[in-house]
Amino acid sequence: MTLTNLNSIVNNVLNRRVYSIHWYMQFLVYACDCLRELSMDDLKVVQAKKLSVNEYNAVDLPNDYLDYIKVGVEVGQNVRPLVETSGLNRMVNRDADFNPIPYYNPQKGNTNPIQYGYLNPINWWGVNFNEYGEFTGRQFGAGAGVQTDVFTVVKERNQIQLTDHLTGLETIVLEYISNGQSADAATQIDSYAIATIEAYILWQMKESTRTYSEGERERAKQEYITQRQILRARMSDLTMEKIKRIVAENTYLAPKHG
Repeated sequence: MTLTNLNSIVNNVLNRRVYSIHWYMQFLVYACDCLRELSMDDLKVVQAKKLSVNEYNAVDLPNDYLDYIKVGVEVGQNVRPLVETSGLNRMVNRDADFNPIPYYNPQKGNTNPIQYGYLNPINWWGVNFNEYGEFTGRQFGAGAGVQTDVFTVVKERNQIQLTDHLTGLETIVLEYISNGQSADAATQIDSYAIATIEAYILWQMKESTRTYSEGERERAKQEYITQRQILRARMSDLTMEKIKRIVAENTYLAPKHG
């Protein structure tokens, strides 16, 4: 993949528009702002990191974290996903010396915790089978039971809190979308985004300068919107084969009775 950087884009705008170097820093700020916007929806700069689990089963989020794609446990080449829940306490439990400690779970001795890399078998009760080994049902009101593979994203702490049922974990795998806030002149970006960032720079420059009319500002805004639509179309990786595979994977056959 051919990449470019914000320094090249800003210098290109300066040279083509015959602006002096005094505009460089202002244009670079506009370019960084645009990159942050594009990172959320179009470019989607995906990062994958292995993060350490601390003593109270929490994980510190990366500084450029925007939203997670997958939180999971590494099992060989595969990543077993964990499930987000809103039921975990968002506050840190602390001892008498104000040191963070895990929460005491009165149910922990009666449930099957997840060990690193595998899930203990679930004990079923009230399940009936016929003489052919076929399941005949007869289990009602069990619900989902105790969920032992969950987490909560606590943004005010900049952490992911894991349930205390997850035992023996030293690390988790986090796939997330970067917010682009660490961007600078040397930041490498996809070349598809060049025209979009240039259009954004010129639009913001006209918005910030009194000498341009409302019509000129609106025309620059529409040019940015058009370039962003083109970028989104170019970044789309959908093919006919992928569409067919998506349809096939989400189609299930069921017996029909005449």
